[in-house]
Amino acid sequence: MCASEYDKMKKKPPLQPSSVRVFTWGAQHPVTNMGKFTDTMTHNGKTVVEEIHVLRGDIPAPCLLSNVTAKIMGLLKMMYHMSEKESILQEYPKLTDGLGKLEGKQITLHINEAVRPVAQHHRRVPIHLQPQVEEEIKALLAQDIIEPAEGPTPWVSPIVAVPKKDTTQIRICVDMRIPNTAIERERHPGPHLDDMISCLTGMRKFSKLDLCKGYHQLELDEQSRYITTFSTHLGLFRYKRLSFGISSAAEIFQETIRQIIRPITNSLNYSDDILVFGKSDGEHDTALRAVCSRLVEVGLTVQIGCHTDNLSGKEDDLSKRQQLFRPPTVTKVYQVKSEKMTISTLWGGLIYILVPGRCQLGLLSITVTGAVRAPFYKHGETTDSDWLETVRHYPAPWAEFATENITLTVPAECALAVEKPSSLMSLWDRMMAAVAELAAIPFPFWRPERIVADVQISGGWMHAGYPIMAHTDSAKELTNFDLISGGIWGPIHELGHNQQCWGWNISPNTTEATCNLWSVYVSEKVLGIPRSRAHGDLHPECREQHIKNYLEKGAKLEDWTLWAALETYLQLQEAFGWAPFIQLFSDYQKMTDIKDENSFKMNLWAEKFSNQVKKNLAPFFKMWGWPIKGSVSAKLSSLPEWEENPMKKFVGSH
Repeated sequence: MCASEYDKMKKKPPLQPSSVRVFTWGAQHPVTNMGKFTDTMTHNGKTVVEEIHVLRGDIPAPCLLSNVTAKIMGLLKMMYHMSEKESILQEYPKLTDGLGKLEGKQITLHINEAVRPVAQHHRRVPIHLQPQVEEEIKALLAQDIIEPAEGPTPWVSPIVAVPKKDTTQIRICVDMRIPNTAIERERHPGPHLDDMISCLTGMRKFSKLDLCKGYHQLELDEQSRYITTFSTHLGLFRYKRLSFGISSAAEIFQETIRQIIRPITNSLNYSDDILVFGKSDGEHDTALRAVCSRLVEVGLTVQIGCHTDNLSGKEDDLSKRQQLFRPPTVTKVYQVKSEKMTISTLWGGLIYILVPGRCQLGLLSITVTGAVRAPFYKHGETTDSDWLETVRHYPAPWAEFATENITLTVPAECALAVEKPSSLMSLWDRMMAAVAELAAIPFPFWRPERIVADVQISGGWMHAGYPIMAHTDSAKELTNFDLISGGIWGPIHELGHNQQCWGWNISPNTTEATCNLWSVYVSEKVLGIPRSRAHGDLHPECREQHIKNYLEKGAKLEDWTLWAALETYLQLQEAFGWAPFIQLFSDYQKMTDIKDENSFKMNLWAEKFSNQVKKNLAPFFKMWGWPIKGSVSAKLSSLPEWEENPMKKFVGSH
């Protein structure tokens, strides 16, 4: 507590002497500690008795809780094991498979050739440590971190074998003090704490990625390696990777990693730690996936199995299932480490070559042997006649229909009934174009959406994600042209989920509501089915009853869900068209200052939609029970009133 806050206390507790020294960030001298007192603090029913130190001087905050006290009082939660975040990392197995290496870039050390090289005398390692040194040398060679030094060696440095704590292993440290006199620093500025704190303001979700042996993931170019030569009782070796003793290593590594993740918002690095953050789970997870994708930018993996839907996931307790119709997980992933490799899995499955985003390997020729062919239709490449005569009869139990925007994975027996896949997938492409149009995202999609049908899924009849999962009973609906033409609500509902933006989604109220905007849009724009026939709950009488039921309960937000919530948006759409939605969905993709708070989001949407259509919609949203603030109403009061407000006839009668 700062002295000014203590002075404001009406009943000041007496101060006891304190020997605790407190330093502000970067200070050379401690601030004045006037003393301490003991007091009781309470928050949300949690009480703690703590010592409080009173400080006088340049204090950045009036009061500051300790880490331990904040945890006890429930103000700070440290979550070290977050299974949903770990599942994201599992999408990038290469990140946790051994020591990585930055591809496409080698590090150049700037060596002042005017400095005379020094080949230092060999420094003997104690005999009892020599076996551990030999093991470490073998490990460094196996990991491609060092190599034997051959030819002239003008620079030679000794090593020091440092035992690792609580193990029998040692760490080899090269004494680079003399070579460092010839290595010219690049002097990239390091991150400043104030800047980092500024970036983290308002963030609530965090993950930290630790780059294993970070320096050793950067490769030295051939001309820089000679200055790292070191002597051991096994001979001379030199580093192929950046090593810890090099004077410029820290700034080189910091700047290299910074440049790698610089295009990704909500991420920063401090040496070998990459911090990913966000105001919400969605914002955080988007950044985490982007960072992971960036870190595995080149390199391939092979996956057996068409989906990663896990029956033993966080919300799916296997003990509660009466019967399992498939294994909890059906995929197995292998990293491609050699030109030829053998892969297998007990369950079998389609084989995929997984290519990281932004990879620029060009065309590759890949040969698969020992597998059976699966029916695969590629729109624009496979002809209907090839499909009918040959492809659909391939023996694998899974089949796929693919365009550049959507891939459908279904049991082969279902695919066998498809006779004109070109018409089917042309229709799917038109629906996907409509999905992208309403979402205000580029078309074609940056990667195809995927829908997979299996005998058992982790939740519901269908669920969104990548891929979207559906029961096998839905496979016929996905692949039957006539059924789709007559209306396809569920799969588009899930595709709508994948387009929802956390900035305008009011969770949990609209999670299952606004995704239906895409079902309505596709039904009307592509299939020519009016909303009144697209779903039974959108019949005019049903819609009116949803409104009345909601209002009769007092227009409470806890009841503003699904059809009642959807009705709010449909009334806006029917009055002003789809254009305001498309524009706002586009605008929200560029906005970064949205609080993860429903009241804030509702006021923001009301204000932006009003400005978009140039009508004061505050009264409309208030009739729906939205907590419109007085300041927002005042802003919108200059706009013309919405005379045609459809809620007037309902609110007036209640």
